[in-house]
Amino acid sequence: MSVGLREGGVLFMLGTSPVAGGKPDQLQAKRIVFSDDFLKYEVGTSDVSIPNIVAHTKWVKHGWPGFGVGKIVQLDNGDLLGTLYGNLKGDNNWYRTMVLLSTDGGDTWRHHGSVAFGQHDPDPDLLGSYCGYCEPSLALLSNGQLLCIMRTQGSQFPGEYRPYYQCWSDDLGKTWTRPVPSTPHLMNIAPVLAVLDNGVAACVYGRPGFHVAFSLDNGHTWQDRVSFSHLPCGVITGQFDMVKVGPNRLVAVGSDSE
Repeated sequence: MSVGLREGGVLFMLGTSPVAGGKPDQLQAKRIVFSDDFLKYEVGTSDVSIPNIVAHTKWVKHGWPGFGVGKIVQLDNGDLLGTLYGNLKGDNNWYRTMVLLSTDGGDTWRHHGSVAFGQHDPDPDLLGSYCGYCEPSLALLSNGQLLCIMRTQGSQFPGEYRPYYQCWSDDLGKTWTRPVPSTPHLMNIAPVLAVLDNGVAACVYGRPGFHVAFSLDNGHTWQDRVSFSHLPCGVITGQFDMVKVGPNRLVAVGSDSE
Protein backbone atom coordinates (compact mmCIF):
# COMPACT_ATOMS: atom_id res chain seq x y z
CA MET A 1 0.00 0.00 0.00
CA SER A 2 1.15 3.54 -0.62
CA VAL A 3 0.21 7.18 -0.12
CA GLY A 4 1.64 10.50 -1.18
CA LEU A 5 1.77 12.33 2.15
CA ARG A 6 0.52 15.92 2.26
CA GLU A 7 3.54 16.93 4.33
CA GLY A 8 5.87 15.47 1.69
CA GLY A 9 7.22 12.06 0.81
CA VAL A 10 5.63 8.82 -0.38
CA LEU A 11 4.99 6.06 2.14
CA PHE A 12 4.88 2.37 1.19
CA MET A 13 3.79 -0.32 3.65
CA LEU A 14 4.71 -3.91 2.80
CA GLY A 15 4.32 -7.35 4.37
CA THR A 16 4.10 -8.12 8.08
CA SER A 17 5.89 -10.70 10.21
CA PRO A 18 5.76 -11.72 13.88
CA VAL A 19 8.16 -9.95 16.26
CA ALA A 20 10.76 -12.39 17.57
CA GLY A 21 10.10 -12.91 21.26
CA GLY A 22 7.09 -10.58 21.12
CA LYS A 23 3.49 -11.06 22.15
CA PRO A 24 1.19 -13.17 19.93
CA ASP A 25 -0.61 -10.07 18.61
CA GLN A 26 2.60 -8.12 18.02
CA LEU A 27 3.74 -7.80 14.40
CA GLN A 28 6.15 -5.65 12.46
CA ALA A 29 5.87 -4.39 8.89
CA LYS A 30 8.45 -3.16 6.42
CA ARG A 31 8.14 0.58 5.76
CA ILE A 32 9.74 2.56 2.91
CA VAL A 33 9.52 6.35 2.66
CA PHE A 34 10.60 7.97 -0.62
CA SER A 35 11.36 11.61 -1.24
CA ASP A 36 8.93 13.43 -3.53
CA ASP A 37 11.30 13.00 -6.49
CA PHE A 38 11.97 9.30 -5.62
CA LEU A 39 15.73 9.92 -5.65
CA LYS A 40 16.10 9.11 -1.95
CA TYR A 41 14.43 6.64 0.36
CA GLU A 42 14.60 5.28 3.89
CA VAL A 43 13.75 1.72 4.92
CA GLY A 44 12.44 0.94 8.37
CA THR A 45 9.98 -1.17 10.33
CA SER A 46 6.64 -0.27 11.84
CA ASP A 47 5.00 -1.80 14.90
CA VAL A 48 1.61 -3.40 14.13
CA SER A 49 -0.82 -4.42 16.89
CA ILE A 50 -3.82 -6.62 16.04
CA PRO A 51 -5.46 -8.44 18.99
CA ASN A 52 -6.13 -12.15 18.36
CA ILE A 53 -4.27 -12.13 15.04
CA VAL A 54 -3.26 -15.42 13.44
CA ALA A 55 0.11 -14.94 11.74
CA HIS A 56 -0.51 -17.51 9.01
CA THR A 57 -3.24 -18.81 6.72
CA LYS A 58 -3.78 -22.02 4.79
CA TRP A 59 -2.12 -20.45 1.70
CA VAL A 60 0.59 -18.21 3.13
CA LYS A 61 2.41 -19.40 6.23
CA HIS A 62 4.95 -16.62 6.74
CA GLY A 63 4.73 -12.86 6.86
CA TRP A 64 0.97 -12.66 7.15
CA PRO A 65 -1.34 -10.74 7.25
CA GLY A 66 -0.16 -8.27 4.65
CA PHE A 67 -1.21 -4.76 3.82
CA GLY A 68 -3.69 -4.56 0.93
CA VAL A 69 -2.93 -3.78 -2.70
CA GLY A 70 -4.68 -0.41 -2.82
CA LYS A 71 -3.88 3.01 -1.39
CA ILE A 72 -3.46 4.31 2.14
CA VAL A 73 -5.99 7.04 3.02
CA GLN A 74 -4.74 10.17 4.78
CA LEU A 75 -7.49 11.91 6.76
CA ASP A 76 -7.85 15.66 7.27
CA ASN A 77 -6.15 15.43 10.69
CA GLY A 78 -3.16 13.59 9.17
CA ASP A 79 -4.05 10.13 10.50
CA LEU A 80 -3.56 7.22 8.10
CA LEU A 81 -5.91 4.33 7.35
CA GLY A 82 -4.71 1.16 5.63
CA THR A 83 -6.29 -2.20 4.86
CA LEU A 84 -5.02 -5.71 5.29
CA TYR A 85 -6.51 -9.17 5.24
CA GLY A 86 -5.84 -12.33 7.17
CA ASN A 87 -7.31 -14.30 10.06
CA LEU A 88 -8.23 -13.63 13.66
CA LYS A 89 -8.56 -16.52 16.08
CA GLY A 90 -11.65 -18.56 15.23
CA ASP A 91 -11.87 -17.42 11.60
CA ASN A 92 -10.94 -20.91 10.36
CA ASN A 93 -9.02 -19.66 7.29
CA TRP A 94 -11.89 -17.61 5.86
CA TYR A 95 -10.30 -14.28 5.01
CA ARG A 96 -11.19 -11.19 7.02
CA THR A 97 -10.60 -7.66 5.72
CA MET A 98 -9.48 -5.21 8.43
CA VAL A 99 -8.62 -1.52 8.73
CA LEU A 100 -5.55 -0.28 10.62
CA LEU A 101 -5.03 3.24 11.98
CA SER A 102 -1.74 5.13 12.30
CA THR A 103 -1.56 8.45 14.16
CA ASP A 104 2.19 8.93 13.75
CA GLY A 105 2.80 8.89 10.01
CA GLY A 106 3.04 5.12 9.65
CA ASP A 107 5.55 4.37 12.42
CA THR A 108 2.94 2.37 14.37
CA TRP A 109 -0.37 0.81 13.35
CA ARG A 110 -3.22 -0.63 15.41
CA HIS A 111 -6.41 -2.48 14.59
CA HIS A 112 -9.22 0.00 13.90
CA GLY A 113 -12.07 -2.18 12.69
CA SER A 114 -13.17 -5.21 10.67
CA VAL A 115 -14.63 -4.40 7.26
CA ALA A 116 -16.05 -7.80 6.30
CA PHE A 117 -15.95 -11.41 7.42
CA GLY A 118 -18.12 -14.45 6.84
CA GLN A 119 -17.58 -18.19 7.16
CA HIS A 120 -20.44 -18.91 4.77
CA ASP A 121 -20.84 -17.90 1.15
CA PRO A 122 -23.34 -15.00 1.10
CA ASP A 123 -24.38 -15.85 -2.47
CA PRO A 124 -23.90 -19.61 -3.01
CA ASP A 125 -25.69 -19.46 -6.37
CA LEU A 126 -22.81 -17.46 -7.89
CA LEU A 127 -20.07 -19.30 -9.73
CA GLY A 128 -16.62 -19.53 -8.21
CA SER A 129 -14.85 -20.56 -5.04
CA TYR A 130 -15.69 -18.32 -2.05
CA CYS A 131 -12.67 -17.55 0.18
CA GLY A 132 -13.96 -14.78 2.42
CA TYR A 133 -12.99 -11.14 1.87
CA CYS A 134 -9.44 -10.36 0.77
CA GLU A 135 -7.23 -8.10 -1.40
CA PRO A 136 -9.07 -4.95 -0.30
CA SER A 137 -8.77 -1.44 -1.66
CA LEU A 138 -9.86 1.62 0.33
CA ALA A 139 -10.90 5.11 -0.79
CA LEU A 140 -12.27 8.27 0.85
CA LEU A 141 -15.29 9.41 -1.15
CA SER A 142 -16.31 13.00 -1.82
CA ASN A 143 -19.29 12.66 0.55
CA GLY A 144 -17.01 11.75 3.49
CA GLN A 145 -17.74 8.03 3.42
CA LEU A 146 -15.10 5.35 3.09
CA LEU A 147 -15.53 2.73 0.36
CA CYS A 148 -13.79 -0.65 0.56
CA ILE A 149 -13.90 -3.12 -2.35
CA MET A 150 -12.66 -6.69 -1.89
CA ARG A 151 -11.91 -9.91 -3.74
CA THR A 152 -13.99 -12.96 -2.79
CA GLN A 153 -12.72 -15.47 -5.38
CA GLY A 154 -10.58 -18.29 -4.01
CA SER A 155 -9.48 -19.97 -7.24
CA GLN A 156 -6.19 -19.13 -8.94
CA PHE A 157 -7.59 -19.88 -12.40
CA PRO A 158 -8.57 -16.93 -14.64
CA GLY A 159 -12.19 -16.73 -15.66
CA GLU A 160 -15.56 -15.17 -14.95
CA TYR A 161 -15.88 -16.25 -11.34
CA ARG A 162 -16.95 -14.40 -8.18
CA PRO A 163 -17.44 -10.62 -8.17
CA TYR A 164 -15.95 -8.05 -5.85
CA TYR A 165 -17.94 -7.17 -2.74
CA GLN A 166 -18.18 -3.67 -1.29
CA CYS A 167 -18.75 -2.00 2.09
CA TRP A 168 -19.19 1.62 3.17
CA SER A 169 -18.29 3.34 6.45
CA ASP A 170 -19.78 6.55 7.87
CA ASP A 171 -17.43 6.78 10.88
CA LEU A 172 -13.98 6.69 9.25
CA GLY A 173 -13.58 2.93 9.32
CA LYS A 174 -14.78 1.87 12.77
CA THR A 175 -17.99 0.23 11.53
CA TRP A 176 -19.07 -0.92 8.08
CA THR A 177 -22.17 -1.80 6.13
CA ARG A 178 -22.97 -5.38 5.19
CA PRO A 179 -20.88 -6.44 2.15
CA VAL A 180 -22.79 -6.47 -1.15
CA PRO A 181 -21.69 -7.53 -4.65
CA SER A 182 -20.53 -4.81 -7.02
CA THR A 183 -23.24 -3.66 -9.47
CA PRO A 184 -22.80 -4.74 -12.20
CA HIS A 185 -20.32 -7.44 -11.19
CA LEU A 186 -16.67 -6.42 -11.39
CA MET A 187 -14.23 -9.36 -11.36
CA ASN A 188 -12.01 -10.80 -10.03
CA ILE A 189 -8.74 -10.04 -8.13
CA ALA A 190 -6.69 -7.16 -6.68
CA PRO A 191 -8.89 -4.10 -7.36
CA VAL A 192 -7.50 -0.57 -6.84
CA LEU A 193 -9.72 2.46 -6.16
CA ALA A 194 -9.15 6.15 -6.82
CA VAL A 195 -11.41 9.19 -6.37
CA LEU A 196 -11.11 12.18 -8.70
CA ASP A 197 -11.57 15.77 -7.55
CA ASN A 198 -14.93 15.87 -9.36
CA GLY A 199 -16.20 13.08 -7.07
CA VAL A 200 -16.09 10.28 -9.65
CA ALA A 201 -14.79 6.98 -8.23
CA ALA A 202 -12.64 4.76 -10.45
CA CYS A 203 -11.71 1.08 -10.06
CA VAL A 204 -9.01 -0.77 -12.01
CA TYR A 205 -9.56 -4.51 -12.09
CA GLY A 206 -9.21 -7.68 -14.13
CA ARG A 207 -8.64 -11.39 -14.57
CA PRO A 208 -10.34 -11.77 -16.91
CA GLY A 209 -9.23 -8.69 -18.80
CA PHE A 210 -7.72 -5.33 -17.85
CA HIS A 211 -10.37 -2.69 -17.23
CA VAL A 212 -11.24 0.56 -15.47
CA ALA A 213 -14.83 1.30 -14.47
CA PHE A 214 -16.28 4.55 -13.11
CA SER A 215 -19.00 5.35 -10.57
CA LEU A 216 -21.04 8.54 -10.29
CA ASP A 217 -22.85 7.42 -7.11
CA ASN A 218 -20.01 6.67 -4.68
CA GLY A 219 -19.51 3.08 -5.81
CA HIS A 220 -23.09 1.84 -5.65
CA THR A 221 -23.11 1.28 -9.43
CA TRP A 222 -20.29 1.12 -11.97
CA GLN A 223 -20.44 2.27 -15.60
CA ASP A 224 -18.42 3.63 -18.53
CA ARG A 225 -15.98 0.72 -18.50
CA VAL A 226 -12.76 1.26 -20.42
CA SER A 227 -11.02 -1.98 -21.47
CA PHE A 228 -7.33 -2.19 -22.31
CA SER A 229 -7.52 -5.83 -23.40
CA HIS A 230 -9.76 -7.97 -25.57
CA LEU A 231 -10.72 -11.50 -24.62
CA PRO A 232 -9.96 -14.27 -25.20
CA CYS A 233 -6.33 -13.88 -24.22
CA GLY A 234 -3.71 -16.42 -23.25
CA VAL A 235 -2.92 -15.03 -19.78
CA ILE A 236 -3.87 -11.77 -18.11
CA THR A 237 -2.50 -11.67 -14.59
CA GLY A 238 -4.95 -9.28 -12.96
CA GLN A 239 -2.03 -7.64 -11.13
CA PHE A 240 -2.74 -4.03 -12.10
CA ASP A 241 -2.33 -0.64 -10.46
CA MET A 242 -3.71 2.85 -10.86
CA VAL A 243 -2.71 6.23 -9.45
CA LYS A 244 -4.21 9.70 -9.54
CA VAL A 245 -1.80 12.14 -11.24
CA GLY A 246 -3.93 15.30 -11.29
CA PRO A 247 -7.35 16.57 -10.18
CA ASN A 248 -9.16 14.46 -12.79
CA ARG A 249 -6.34 12.42 -14.35
CA LEU A 250 -5.38 8.77 -13.83
CA VAL A 251 -2.58 6.47 -14.92
CA ALA A 252 -3.30 2.72 -15.04
CA VAL A 253 -0.58 0.06 -15.41
CA GLY A 254 -1.06 -3.57 -16.37
CA SER A 255 0.12 -6.41 -18.59
CA ASP A 256 -0.98 -9.50 -20.46
CA SER A 257 0.78 -12.54 -21.84
CA GLU A 258 1.86 -10.67 -24.97
